[in-house]
Amino acid sequence: MIEYKDLIKFEIKALNYANTALKDGKDRFSGMMRFQWFVNSLLSNKTRNRILCGTSKTLNKILDGPPGTGKTFKLQHEYFEKFTISESNLSKEQYLENLVTDLTWWQTFAVALQDLGLSNSNAILNHEIVRAKERLSSAKSIKPILWSRLQAHTVLDCPNVNVKDRNEPQLFYKNDVSKWRVDDALLKESYPEALEILEKIKNFTPNADNQVKNYEFVTFHQSFGYEDFVEGIKPKMEEQSRDLEYEIKDGIFKRLALKAKADPENDYALFIDEINRGNVSAIFGELITLIEKDKRLGESNELQVKLPYSRTLFGVPSNLFIIGTMNTADRSVEALDTALRRRFAFEEIMPKPELLSPAYEYWQLLWEYKDVKWEDAEFKEREQLFFETSGASEELKADRKNIWAGFEDQGPNQNQVFEFEKYEFNGLRLDRILQTINTRIEVLLDRDHTIGHSYFFKVKEATNKEKALKKVFKDNIIPLLQEYFYGDYSRIGLVLGEGFVRQAGKAEEKIFAKFGDTTDSVEVSERYELISIDEKFNISEALKLLAINA
Repeated sequence: MIEYKDLIKFEIKALNYANTALKDGKDRFSGMMRFQWFVNSLLSNKTRNRILCGTSKTLNKILDGPPGTGKTFKLQHEYFEKFTISESNLSKEQYLENLVTDLTWWQTFAVALQDLGLSNSNAILNHEIVRAKERLSSAKSIKPILWSRLQAHTVLDCPNVNVKDRNEPQLFYKNDVSKWRVDDALLKESYPEALEILEKIKNFTPNADNQVKNYEFVTFHQSFGYEDFVEGIKPKMEEQSRDLEYEIKDGIFKRLALKAKADPENDYALFIDEINRGNVSAIFGELITLIEKDKRLGESNELQVKLPYSRTLFGVPSNLFIIGTMNTADRSVEALDTALRRRFAFEEIMPKPELLSPAYEYWQLLWEYKDVKWEDAEFKEREQLFFETSGASEELKADRKNIWAGFEDQGPNQNQVFEFEKYEFNGLRLDRILQTINTRIEVLLDRDHTIGHSYFFKVKEATNKEKALKKVFKDNIIPLLQEYFYGDYSRIGLVLGEGFVRQAGKAEEKIFAKFGDTTDSVEVSERYELISIDEKFNISEALKLLAINA
């Protein structure tokens, strides 16, 4: 529950949130966002964060929406940092686990022996770096692993090891009383990083400036399988090995789950981009049930399964989040079956034309140059370009300094955007262009196939707006519409207008081959074609035609 102490003071003048509809009907979509920003401004950052990752935390979530709405961007700029901690918060055990995550077993044993010197197997097994590696392993016992790796990497002239097949590098040696050592010279030659790792262990001092990522990021695709996600039999990648060998290798999810299990005090996350691109049922396999909140380790209905390759029991820890993204316009979207949908919460990420409005763009510009004076040459150039392309009114130019003085006292707040909305902008309106296109797509198809605002960010940032607009329509907007409407240019014309699509005329009556009576009865429909977007293409005129009846 949100308490009174969580609210922060909010003051804004001359703004009635009970009546958010703007005079211009074309801008009516901004009313809802105006209210949303108002609500957000009432909540402290702490409260907003608690709502997202609070006591009723959603462990499995999918951000879904049309292309270009910023789903992956949201992962990178909002979620990644929630699963990133300072190294100063790590214990030495956690530090070691991060250190050995990408080390092979023989590399781990080499570091341990370099530290211990001549030692028996028990001493090696009890070394702190080996114990850290063991915590991240699902093996019932690592003693067989120890013996197999040491012997496989033993020097050839060792009389006390009878294993015929050896792997590179060969750097271990066993004496006649079963004590092991690593050859210093061979170690420096074949694996010099071991000395650096040992130095880090010996001189472990947490550095607050170093960030530790408690997450993994992966993109699903058609060839991604259970073996990549959970575990599978993979070829053993040993340099200069004479024979091809195979081993059971943990997948990205299992590795992260073992890491999260070994560190219950911190949250971990697996981010899956384009989750519906893969065969999700096959990729998750038996984990489909284990990822449910009440089936996690330590929960009321804790459940573990025996994995098919390693034959070890496996469960999903309760501090491991699974957060994916999904493109609702993707034709493979139906591959996400009902069983998986029931186990994920969905957060809809829809197009936000208001982020393309001149009011928002000018607000961003002012805060980007908050530390310079109005006379700064670079700022003046950027501001002048904005005034020219947006058709900003003279009233705004006259009032802007007084408005900014008030902003500086408050600090950055998106509610400040509304101060600029009362001014006229008669130039390029990317927000209206996108809103018009999406309104038409919703009528012809549905809202899942609308177009995201991020494509037009390239235009906002460009100096030559017309050139950038041409490129966006040619490379992004039109190809998407061609896919949505299966190349039906008559429907694409209904969305973009006569500035982008034109009639090509009917086919000639004599075009078909003679084929009985059928030839004369064929109905020839009107043909349409795209107008080539080249150097001669007039994007301004095309956009005027697009806006007709909008």
